[in-house]
Amino acid sequence: MGNVTRIGIIGSAGQLGSDVYSKFASDANYHAFPISHANMDITDHHNVDTVLRQISPDVVINCAAYVRVDDCEDDPWLAFRVNTLGPMNISNVCSQIRAKCIHISTDFVFDGTKGTAYNELDIPNPVNTYGISKLIGEKICGAYLTDSLIIRVSSLFGLNISRGKGSNFIETIINKSKAGEDLRVISDVYMSPTYTLDVSQTLHDLVNIGSPSGIYHMSNSGSCSWFELAKEVLAKVNPDASLTPIKASEYSAKATRPPISSLVSINLSPHGIRPMRNWKMAVSDYLITRGHIQT
Repeated sequence: MGNVTRIGIIGSAGQLGSDVYSKFASDANYHAFPISHANMDITDHHNVDTVLRQISPDVVINCAAYVRVDDCEDDPWLAFRVNTLGPMNISNVCSQIRAKCIHISTDFVFDGTKGTAYNELDIPNPVNTYGISKLIGEKICGAYLTDSLIIRVSSLFGLNISRGKGSNFIETIINKSKAGEDLRVISDVYMSPTYTLDVSQTLHDLVNIGSPSGIYHMSNSGSCSWFELAKEVLAKVNPDASLTPIKASEYSAKATRPPISSLVSINLSPHGIRPMRNWKMAVSDYLITRGHIQT
C-alpha cells in the first residue's frame, strides 16, 4: 500500500460534507478528518490556522457555506463572512501549509440569461448577495492558490438534511403533500437537481487522479424546473397530491434567482471522468434510500 493521503473535510456535518467525508473515510488510501462547525469557525483565521496545522492535511475540501439565499439579502455581512472571508482564511492557511484546497461553489454565480446550461468556460455574473459572496470566495481561493480547485454544484439534495436550511426541496414537497397542503411550485426557473452522493463519488474520482486544478461543474445530468422536480417526486410518492405550477413573479422571494442555472461540465471528461447520471435516476435512488418508495 502506498502513502495515505491526509484529507480534511470542512463542513463534514452538512448535507454535502457528510457524504464527502463518508466517501473518503471508506477508502483506505485516505485518512479523512471531519471538521464540523463545532470543531472550527471558518470566519476565525486563528481558529482555522490552529485546526488545519494540527491535522496537517495534504488536501482540504471546503463544503461549508451560508446557503440561505433569501436570508443573505437581509444579512449580507453574515453571507460574506462565511462565503468569502471563510474561504479566504482556509485558502490562506492552505497556501502556508502547502495543502491542496478544493472549494465548493454554486450555480448561483451565473445570472441565468444564457438560455442553456452553463459550462466551466462561461463568465459568472451573480444576481443576488449569495451568488456574489460565493463568486468572490472562488476568486480569493484562486488568488491564494494557483493549483486550487473550484467545484460548482446545483440544487443539492442529500440523505443528511442541510443543517443550514433544515430540510431540502424533496423532503419539503413530500411532507407538505402528506399534510394535505395544496402545492404551488415555480415552473419557470430551471436548474440541475443534484444528489450529494453522486457529487461525493465524482469528487473522489477527481482527487484520485491527482486533483488537477481548475473549475469543475458537478451536477446530475439534465435540467428541469422546480415544478417538474416536484411532479417527478410526487408521481412516485404521492400521486394524488395537489400540485399547481406558478410563475416566479407570483412567488415573493427577497433574492432574485437566475431563471436558468443548470450546469454541464466540459472539464471532467478530458480526465476520464464520466458525466454524472440523469437527475431522474438520482431522485429515484434517493427516494428508495430514504424509504419513500419501494424497489
